[in-house]
Amino acid sequence: MQLSQRFRKNERLCSRYLIEKLFKEGSSFLVFPIRVTYFQIEGREIARLKSPLQVMFSVSKKRFKKSVQRNRIKRLMRECWRINKSPLTEKINKHEKHIIVSLVFIGESIPDFALLNTKIISIIKRLNHLIIGNNTHLPNEK
Repeated sequence: MQLSQRFRKNERLCSRYLIEKLFKEGSSFLVFPIRVTYFQIEGREIARLKSPLQVMFSVSKKRFKKSVQRNRIKRLMRECWRINKSPLTEKINKHEKHIIVSLVFIGESIPDFALLNTKIISIIKRLNHLIIGNNTHLPNEK
């Protein structure tokens, strides 16, 4: 079954509570130029999720002063994620997991689409392995 390649509003991580929990308790890894933080939601907090997989994208204001540049990078990251997310979404739905993810761009210059696309693909493969490979507890990779 082919999943939709749309990136809907309910797939965006907007809840301040969940974002705070993600950065406090989540695990992270680096696929330069992107830092990935992820957290598996369990228990009562599942009710706060609108989708089994929610993602947020961020670019540092310190490194990119102009909002046009920050928005361009976020737009590129969202597009790469939208195109390549289906294997991860299928696995999460199959295993009935609930995951929140943050992708923070930490590079020094605006990347091209091809570079970001390869990095996002490797991030999705790694998340697939980390989340689905371990059913009970996610490893801490800070």
